[in-house]
Amino acid sequence: MPSPTTRSARAGAAFAAFVSIALVATAHLLFGDWNLDIGDEGFLWYGVLRTAAGEVPLRDFQSYEPGRYYWGALWSLGLGKGILALRLSCRIFQALGLFCGLLVARRFVTHPAWLLPVGLVLALWMFPQHKLFESSLSMMAVYVGLRLLETHSRLGLFGVGTFVGFASFFGRNHALYAGLGILLLALWLHWKRREDRFFTRFATLGGGVLVGCFPLMGMMLWVPGFGESFLESVRFTLEHDANLPVPVPWPWQTDYTALSWQERTGSFALGSTFALAPLVYGLGLLTMLRTRTEQLQQRSALIAATAVGVFYLHHASVRSDALHLAQCVHPLLLAGLAIPAAFDLLRGRLPTLAIWSGIALLTVSFVPNYDATFPLRFQPRVTMVTQRIMGDELRLAWPRAKYLASIKEIVRRRVPEDETILIAPHMAALYPLLRKTSPVWGLAFLWEADAQGEGEIIRDLERKRVNWALVLDIPIDGRDELRFSQSHRRVWEYLTREFVRIEDPALPGMHVLFRRRPPGPGAEPW
Repeated sequence: MPSPTTRSARAGAAFAAFVSIALVATAHLLFGDWNLDIGDEGFLWYGVLRTAAGEVPLRDFQSYEPGRYYWGALWSLGLGKGILALRLSCRIFQALGLFCGLLVARRFVTHPAWLLPVGLVLALWMFPQHKLFESSLSMMAVYVGLRLLETHSRLGLFGVGTFVGFASFFGRNHALYAGLGILLLALWLHWKRREDRFFTRFATLGGGVLVGCFPLMGMMLWVPGFGESFLESVRFTLEHDANLPVPVPWPWQTDYTALSWQERTGSFALGSTFALAPLVYGLGLLTMLRTRTEQLQQRSALIAATAVGVFYLHHASVRSDALHLAQCVHPLLLAGLAIPAAFDLLRGRLPTLAIWSGIALLTVSFVPNYDATFPLRFQPRVTMVTQRIMGDELRLAWPRAKYLASIKEIVRRRVPEDETILIAPHMAALYPLLRKTSPVWGLAFLWEADAQGEGEIIRDLERKRVNWALVLDIPIDGRDELRFSQSHRRVWEYLTREFVRIEDPALPGMHVLFRRRPPGPGAEPW
């Protein structure tokens, strides 16, 4: 789906590619070896390692859709299997997404040099680094929507549909958000242009979607057991939602009295971004209704970003925290930045300066407070140490480094090298750190389990004769009912009945190390 092939267009696209690569490379060089998220990042890392070892995501271990795991596993062939190689593969995907975002920005900047500050704003909001697929795919979807507005060829329409289908390989939610956005744009175009080829155009789009779905559908048809696992994951998501719920932190409902000035700034920026979303998207939808055909080129970026972004906002509607907002905010940023050009405000510099300065102020207030690398990098009170993890040297905050070293030393002393261990509820990075594999399918035990799920865990522990378990029994999101001992009550009762607790002074607080009881009264002690 190429853009116009004039010399200026090619130069703008080349500069957009340069800016995206330069910004992503700089971020990786500065922050690529900082910090380690043992939960969500470990969830991705473990999945990529097991995929590279020949296992199938969703079927053999708990995961998202398989695309991101095969992406990481493919790059691991040349980059290695450490955490730095995984992060670099995510950065490469980030560069592709940022490039698409800058191609959208080309439609509303007056000079290619403005792509640099626009790219900087977009790149700063792309965190956490193990969730770069989300923000990248959202900008890809906006660019594809933009190309839908600009193309009249069947091949272009087919390409738009192919992207929507292929997005399902990385996340069914991305296919849903992009698909609904593209459908909205297609219906709007038909209404505005009153074209007679309605069924032909939509059949072409649908054909592209089917072709794009081939990787995921092919796995469902030809990989034994994958189809059943995929459908089960859909059922689970419909019953439990994709995330634990967190309400929207509207700025007028937040209590700022007990917060420091930095926390107040971050909380106000977070709530303000949520509050701005319906305003910006509402303006965009109103613009769609009032735009004439001859104004389409001028307003295409705003319209495409609105049509896609209004559906992507659902990603942060259930768990409305900073990390989930950052994963779906880029269509909103592009729509906001596109407003001056859409309404011909570029001639008067004051409105443009006000809008762009507001977005810049929101960025510098939000990102340093919620991107985990910023506090580590720029707070002198945080003591950083270097720790080697699976051959990679990472710079970690001293408490995190001490924690990982303690866990590693305890397991080395207690657990035989050839035995596995159950780790719960959400510390998947400990498996590669300890060079172990999970004895059960699950990696994140965050929701209340049903009897069938708990029965499968217990059967796996019995069938594989797992003798060890490490459990962090803390309330998730401050909710006591989500402690592992409460959310997985049968498994906890099984552990306390069939295992004994190991007391070790080096064990971090709230952690419980279990060892299976000896098989009989005459057996030798452990």
